[in-house]
Amino acid sequence: MGLLVYTLGVSALVGLGILLGVAPFQGWLFGKLMAYRGTQEKIVDQRVRLLTEIINNIRAVKLYAYETFFGHKVTELRSQELAKLKGFGLMHALINSTFYFLPILAAVCKYNVIYCSHNGCLLTV
Repeated sequence: MGLLVYTLGVSALVGLGILLGVAPFQGWLFGKLMAYRGTQEKIVDQRVRLLTEIINNIRAVKLYAYETFFGHKVTELRSQELAKLKGFGLMHALINSTFYFLPILAAVCKYNVIYCSHNGCLLTV
């Protein structure tokens, strides 16, 4: 960082400020990601527990014709799981896009500050 400040001047701190300023937002996104994961795991546990119970008692399910009832229950849990999985995927994609976009944004802002501070002169770094 010292070499960057020596080469580019104080404008290098603009890029560092952007990277440090967005860090709390990325932490918040990561917390939301883990919350999605936790709720998804609870739903998966419920679904697996229900399927295990169905398989262990398959004779009673077949005898009393509960296939459609339990089928709807499993389908409902699976749709809830897929909704959470979709949210998890979207949050993961948002985190990845910020990790890839922020260094580019920091560099662009840093070089814009250099350009504006030299009254539009071309850079010769």
